Amino acid sequence: MGIDGWLEGWVWEMIVLARW
Repeated sequence: MGIDGWLEGWVWEMIVLARW
């Protein structure tokens, strides 16, 4: 769950930054 959690957080951050 380490890689999945990190990857999910990174993807979410990218989405948030893209929306901004």
